[in-house]
Amino acid sequence: MTSELDMEPLQVYHTYHNLWKIEESFRITKSYLDARPVYVQKKETIYGHFLICYLSLFLLRILEIKCFKNEINSYDLVNFMRDFRVVDKGDGTYINISQNQRVNEKIKKLIGLTNLDALYLTEKEIENIFENSDFILMLNQAAGDRQILAKQLNISPYQLSYVTNSGEGEGLLFYGTTIIPFKDKFDKTLKLYGLMTTKPEETLKRDKEMRDANEGNR
Repeated sequence: MTSELDMEPLQVYHTYHNLWKIEESFRITKSYLDARPVYVQKKETIYGHFLICYLSLFLLRILEIKCFKNEINSYDLVNFMRDFRVVDKGDGTYINISQNQRVNEKIKKLIGLTNLDALYLTEKEIENIFENSDFILMLNQAAGDRQILAKQLNISPYQLSYVTNSGEGEGLLFYGTTIIPFKDKFDKTLKLYGLMTTKPEETLKRDKEMRDANEGNR
């Protein structure tokens, strides 16, 4: 049964058949994109949190549906982006240390980037990857890399300061030709920070406090 009286039966069928996509979007937003649980309290930060989650889902669906024509699912795309790593050897070449070769092969076949699973990447190949990237997140960069990136991505000296000896939560976002500097100062007094930090000295302190708390409850 449906209230859409102007729709053709086949349209109704296909619409109902694709409801799973909506349910999947909620699952991706809550799990892979960390929409829930929400640890912020102020109204504007809650709005900002969900806006980032929805924009991330939107970009993910654009990649899946428009760029890759549903040949690669959202889960594989997220895992590919999280896994993709290159290391500068210091001699003008880079090592691709990504582990997910299955998705690498799929993307390589669809977009024609034959160097995605190459062990050694030249500076030119790295530039080619940047030229074919619509979204980039950049954090603190080594001096030699900064000069290459500044030239390749047209980064101004002011913008470059966000990835020069920068601290935690500082960097640059690239979307097309738009460059957005950001500074996200996480409140270190929050319990969430204590649970999420991976700094050795802070994890030791956290573990000690947890042990002391457990012993005090005995």
